[in-house]
Amino acid sequence: MLAPFSRESKSKPRRFRTSVGFAGRVERRPWRVPLICVLLLSAACALSGSLRADDEDDEDDEAPPARHVSANKASDDSPLSAAAASKPSTGQTDDGPGVDFRGGISYGQGPVQDRSILPIEMFPFFMSGDSLFFSDMRFYPTIDGTFGGSLGAGCRYYSPRLDRIFGASLWYDADGTRDQYFQQIGLSLESYGTWLDFRTNFYLPVGQTTQQSSSELVTGSPRFVGESLVYDQLNNYLAAMRGLDMEVGVQLPGSFAKEHGIRLYGGWYYYGDEQGDHILGASARLQANIASGLDASVQVTNDNYFDTRAILGVSWTCGEMHMSNLAQDNAKGRMG
Repeated sequence: MLAPFSRESKSKPRRFRTSVGFAGRVERRPWRVPLICVLLLSAACALSGSLRADDEDDEDDEAPPARHVSANKASDDSPLSAAAASKPSTGQTDDGPGVDFRGGISYGQGPVQDRSILPIEMFPFFMSGDSLFFSDMRFYPTIDGTFGGSLGAGCRYYSPRLDRIFGASLWYDADGTRDQYFQQIGLSLESYGTWLDFRTNFYLPVGQTTQQSSSELVTGSPRFVGESLVYDQLNNYLAAMRGLDMEVGVQLPGSFAKEHGIRLYGGWYYYGDEQGDHILGASARLQANIASGLDASVQVTNDNYFDTRAILGVSWTCGEMHMSNLAQDNAKGRMG
């Protein structure tokens, strides 16, 4: 999401010679229809690719290669040992295409979220060895009926030697959640490990970066100047801001925290616009896996403009890239 900055303009005198009435103006938003079409088309393409991949897997399914086990005959014939040998590592998936789905709610306000949203996300991917290539399509309506969307693509690589994941992705964001429409390009860099995580995001607005959000009459300003009635009008604007954010996270100690993926993150963010306005703040976030597929998080932010705000998020993910078991034996299980 973008991080608009609200700014009030100086009072501007307006004059008229006759009495007039007000007529409501309906603001058309032609961007909404193309955005919905793009999201639906992308979803259809991803679903068709996933179904086609499933059909190919059914046709080409072969028996796994034989394994040489230096043990006695009794253990070789044991059904328990056979099941253990064929069981994949926790949280990992086979090579090939697939798709994950996620839905949830993000309740509260933050520097980049003015209204509570209900995000819906699709994550098509292709796994090849230690590399993951993915796209990400998000649609997030608000509880007030406005909405926005994001399209992203990137890759992640797992380094066995470092036992870490490194990733990069490029994004296009279209945000109409505040009624005004803003666009931006984003770059995300990330690295995940068993105990330590790092993320950073860069934001660059494109298109129209400043839009008027409201206009109101200054109370007590109407006055006659000759035969004209003059009044002062206050115009409010929203500005999309360039910016970046960073955060570092740690796995909390203890077996319970490890089994439920409880991680604590701390970071900072900065946004600035062409008028010299800026927002500088810090954030803290706690996230956990309540059950397999069910995630929850709480984030608190504080800055010089919005003061202190909080966001509560709950999401449900289904798909083979999301870990099937909560306990993971290595960092590669977090590729999804």
